[in-house]
Amino acid sequence: MRRVRSFALVMVVGCSSAAHKPPPAHPDPKAVAAALDGSLQAMQDVVHRLRGDCTATAKQLVKLFAEMRRQISDVRKLQLDADSAAELKLEMDAYAATAKGRDDAIAADLTPCAHDPDIMNVMATMPEL
Repeated sequence: MRRVRSFALVMVVGCSSAAHKPPPAHPDPKAVAAALDGSLQAMQDVVHRLRGDCTATAKQLVKLFAEMRRQISDVRKLQLDADSAAELKLEMDAYAATAKGRDDAIAADLTPCAHDPDIMNVMATMPEL
């Protein structure tokens, strides 16, 4: 009987501590902004390097967009807190100047594949803020 009580006490204590786990770590705005900028730079690099090879470009973008979805999820978490959202905006604004023209460069490199079904399908899945 004593073992049963000890076991029950261990189970109660163990379950209680599991139920009171600390919340998951808050994403770091600086790291999130850097990662998102890195992904956008990687996208520019992929579409430029593979310009005209629509199938290979689409395959690379599928992988890249999966990572970007995780980053966008972190952005949304940060946007829930006013202070974190403000810090994130400052960090992302710092990258805006260096990324100027990136969207136009990506669009230009995707032009040869503009009507390719693989590219059209993958671009429809590009995560957005």
